Amino acid sequence: MKIAVCIPTRARPELLGSCLESLARLSVPDGCAVQVIVVENDVSAQCREIVSGASELWSRFGEITYHHQPRLGIAIARNTCVRLSIDSGADFIAFIDDDETPEPDWLLKHISAQEFSHVHLRGGPVRLARPDRTRGLLDRMMQASLLNRYEAVERKARKVSTRSDSGATTIVTNNWFCSASVFAEHGVWFNEALGMAGGEDTEFYKDCKRRGLRTGWVEDAVVWDHLPVERLSPLYQFRRARDQSNSHFHLKRRLGELSRPATLISVVVKGISLVVFSPLVLIAPTHFLLRFLRTSGWIVGRVQGVLGKRSAHYASVTGS
Repeated sequence: MKIAVCIPTRARPELLGSCLESLARLSVPDGCAVQVIVVENDVSAQCREIVSGASELWSRFGEITYHHQPRLGIAIARNTCVRLSIDSGADFIAFIDDDETPEPDWLLKHISAQEFSHVHLRGGPVRLARPDRTRGLLDRMMQASLLNRYEAVERKARKVSTRSDSGATTIVTNNWFCSASVFAEHGVWFNEALGMAGGEDTEFYKDCKRRGLRTGWVEDAVVWDHLPVERLSPLYQFRRARDQSNSHFHLKRRLGELSRPATLISVVVKGISLVVFSPLVLIAPTHFLLRFLRTSGWIVGRVQGVLGKRSAHYASVTGS
């Protein structure tokens, strides 16, 4: 069995270096070969030396592929990773973000689950790592709020998902393990028309479900998310929620699952809920600040979608 571990990256050499260091500590069962593929999606190549200098990773696996993809777009970068994986003969393709680090048994858990129940696509939990630095009380407050959110997402996934059925849990590419046959045989690919909007992994998951492909969840295949300190700002969290809402609106419209009147009704309902719990932000900001920001962003993103505007969330980069 050959597994390609793929990392799209853009303008974040320090985070990429930490990610590559963590991959060198991965455990792999006998009979499995691992290839690490890094696709730098940027106008100019900046990270080639980071990859070539990852000596522990080279000595651990001996097969690392670096590819510069100057055509910008997160879906373009992902599809480039997939094509390189398939060309190298990979049976399975795993994705991890460049600001994440996996537990040493991350691949072991996914492989073990695949042997237990054969599915086409699997996901696993993403946990929030403590940032190396914060800029004050507001950062710490946002960190606590985000930690609550990450934990709530994981608790829900544990309740509704199993190794052989992901249930209501959407599998996204920050912890993702997929059979190469999904691309080569079933023809599911990331939608490059999305450009800088994001949401390509959600659309990919929905495409898999529509085709009747099996999906699962591995509750102990854990990766850690190392958020750049810039993402602890309330403005960033508002923008992220806004852009996610916008991308989700356009996805549901493409699938015929949403109408403008229904959207406007949901905006009104969300707006009422926002007014109701707004005072709670002052009383318990750790619990309600992030919810307030995300609800506000959701409303704005939906309104932008109704007006025809599209997100460009990945046009800018946070972290280094």
